[in-house]
Amino acid sequence: MAARKPHGPYHFGQEFVPIPIVKSINELVEWMENNDIEYLFLSRYETIYRPELSGLLYYPDGHPRLQSLALRKALPRCGVWKLSDYVKMES
Repeated sequence: MAARKPHGPYHFGQEFVPIPIVKSINELVEWMENNDIEYLFLSRYETIYRPELSGLLYYPDGHPRLQSLALRKALPRCGVWKLSDYVKMES
């Protein structure tokens, strides 16, 4: 699970992978695909440091490849997304 800090992935029982510096949500989705990352945890605090990702918290279904699984609308906002059409290649 991609996140800024490991607490979100920990509570979901997922391995933590730091979100890279990206210029857009599209670039983040591309990075997730290229690195076999299936889930994304994002909160208001991530968007303070990465404002280019803030659209997901206010429009959780705003990207065709990210499926919103959970969203907290009360402050602080946070959510979990799954990369849709995700197929992990087994080696």
